[in-house]
Amino acid sequence: MPKTLSSQVEHSDLANQQETSLVKKAFDNAESVSLADPYDEDPDGQSSDDMEFVHPLGHKKGKYYFIRLCGQLLDLPAEKLETGRGVRALFSGAPDEVKKKCREMFPDGNGEWCTKKAGQWIIEKCNIKGIFDPSNLDIRSVGVWRDEDDAAVAHCGDKLVYPDGTSLPPSKSRPPRIMIAAPSISKPDIRGLRPNVMNDVLHSLREGWGWNCDADADIWLGFVAMACLGGFP
Repeated sequence: MPKTLSSQVEHSDLANQQETSLVKKAFDNAESVSLADPYDEDPDGQSSDDMEFVHPLGHKKGKYYFIRLCGQLLDLPAEKLETGRGVRALFSGAPDEVKKKCREMFPDGNGEWCTKKAGQWIIEKCNIKGIFDPSNLDIRSVGVWRDEDDAAVAHCGDKLVYPDGTSLPPSKSRPPRIMIAAPSISKPDIRGLRPNVMNDVLHSLREGWGWNCDADADIWLGFVAMACLGGFP
């Protein structure tokens, strides 16, 4: 190998070794970083942790719309929120950690929280969201739906139940699909159904009713199954 070419190869090898060493050093000194969900950050920079007990939606014609902790969609006029009237009732029955957060965010100087400050905070957050038209909101109650990620979710009134058995309160849903709270119903049985059981059901339907044609029983059973899925399909 010519001396010049040999020198170039040695120089390239040395450069590669140095680059590999720098990359290894970078990985060794790296710190893990949590990738936040973009929905975890409010447009004004307030974290979603500060929004857990009230989810602001917006305002229209002097009314401010929001979802309270229990999942109810409410609207209150500005004069009530500005003076704090009715605000304390929004947090009745709330967990201790929520009441602690209220004392931290809206201190009254006496170890409790100020309803007037809380009401003005709700106004501020709703103003940030902008004009809100409840008629354009996709409000959903009891039934089977798609969530904001298009996953199947059963709305059971006081909880949202997923196919893997996990559940969340309705207040955890995100716009534009808002799951509002309703009276509780039994959650669905997530156990798998054996094919032979459904075959027996279908056979019984075919034999028990007078159908115009053989496919009618299959169509009827399919319709019932789809009806149970509500708004999901």
